Amino acid sequence: MLCGVRAVLTALVLICAISLLPAAGMSADLFVNPVRLFYTPKQKTAITKVKNNSDQKVSLQINVYSWIQDEKAEDQYSPTQDIVLFPKILTLQGNEERIIRVGVKVPPGVKEKTYRIFLEELPQPFVAEGTILRTILKIGVPVFILPTKPEAAGEIEKIELSKGNLSFVVKNKGNVHFIIQTVKLKGVDASGASVFQTEATSRYLLEGRSRTFSFNFSKEDCLKMGTLTIDVTTDKISLSKRLDVIPQMCSP
Repeated sequence: MLCGVRAVLTALVLICAISLLPAAGMSADLFVNPVRLFYTPKQKTAITKVKNNSDQKVSLQINVYSWIQDEKAEDQYSPTQDIVLFPKILTLQGNEERIIRVGVKVPPGVKEKTYRIFLEELPQPFVAEGTILRTILKIGVPVFILPTKPEAAGEIEKIELSKGNLSFVVKNKGNVHFIIQTVKLKGVDASGASVFQTEATSRYLLEGRSRTFSFNFSKEDCLKMGTLTIDVTTDKISLSKRLDVIPQMCSP
């Protein structure tokens, strides 16, 4: 009985606490253009426009970071002085548009240099009138300093099919990034009839980085396949590899 009373009292306390939470509207509605900045070897400055599509005032804090990817192609950020911004704090009235000026302080190299500008909404004071939760908006704008001689290149490698489990690596062998738009797999039988087909999407792959993809086939589909084709489409290049499938690749 005592446990039941405690449970009821706890529930009442939680309800009271929630009812006292400050109210706020939805997150900001911002339009950024362009969504990516590219610097050619002779270019030092650029601008990006930010428009507040809502009727509410919004304040933004703007920071820039060096952007690299680790061995698993996971994004890593660190503070940098290579890029200069103005302004770093920006307040937009309802439906107002402003310009952010972005300059580079470093020369181009043999490899592309990559950064991200983050526009982060600053919390606004609000009046407690309900229990609406607020989402703080954060937008990342990629910045690329192109190399003196850009070259896009890539390869599908380390293809392995074992026990119906397929894995392969997409490696960026160029000196600029590319965006993996689609990864398509198609398995056909000895007559050329389609047995299996699937599609996946991915994201940025910076120069020199690799991303691993994994797929699982049912034993039935795997045993029917005679060949498996892997097609990777990016914003710059297309890659394709073909694998001959034998029954030993499908069995545990």
